[in-house]
Amino acid sequence: SVQRERAEEVRETKMRVEEMKKMTVEDLTRGILYYHRIGLNFIKGAGDSLRFEFSQIDPIDPFRLFTFTLDVNDDNEYEVEECNPTLPSDTITSLLYALNNSDDDFSIFIRGMRKAFQATI
Repeated sequence: SVQRERAEEVRETKMRVEEMKKMTVEDLTRGILYYHRIGLNFIKGAGDSLRFEFSQIDPIDPFRLFTFTLDVNDDNEYEVEECNPTLPSDTITSLLYALNNSDDDFSIFIRGMRKAFQATI
């Protein structure tokens, strides 16, 4: 009957949604564990800003923090507000350009900032 078919469709849809939720939680857990391993921490800043803190970069002082704050400006583009230690402005500019003007994965930007901090050692 039509009702039976609809009920089966609803059950199948519900099962797919539950599987997607499970995958999302597993992906998030995997991501968090990876971030902890590389010493990445996120801190909510003022407004829409987000502070990124890296440790595990300096082999002599693995707990030394390398930080930057990312915000969204009035043109709806990302910008780095604070950076410690200071990175060359052309490095930050090129990473931000790629982030703001392409479909690059956000993680590429984060990895680029980490590599830039590593280059200061």
